Amino acid sequence: MVTAEEFAAEVKSRVMRDKELDVSPLYEVLSQFVKEKKLTPGEVLSYAVYSWCLRKPEAVVAYNEGSKWLVNNCGTEISEDRARVEICEEWGFEASRVKIIGTPYYDATDWQFIRFDCAHMTWLWKDGNLYQVYAD
Repeated sequence: MVTAEEFAAEVKSRVMRDKELDVSPLYEVLSQFVKEKKLTPGEVLSYAVYSWCLRKPEAVVAYNEGSKWLVNNCGTEISEDRARVEICEEWGFEASRVKIIGTPYYDATDWQFIRFDCAHMTWLWKDGNLYQVYAD
């Protein structure tokens, strides 16, 4: 895995707008995910390009879909009401039964990260795919 210094250097080379960002909170979150086997060491560096997660490292969350961990890489927060509408339009769930869990993120029709409960099951809509997820 890259060191904290290497991660910081990569961030500074890619995120030109704000050279004073403190990357250590994000690096700590990502390092913990590697320890918990939610991310591979090689995936850590990919987060150096996402300026949203540098400003809000708590938005980098992961859910287990059984065979793998799914980690947020989407940065635009949307309201629960909009998330519910998007879910129901895309997947046909009954709106009154959809309960949004956590903060929903939606950047485009093929780039989202929305966890929700419906009919006693927990789902995650991530990057155009729907997954059943389990307690982390």
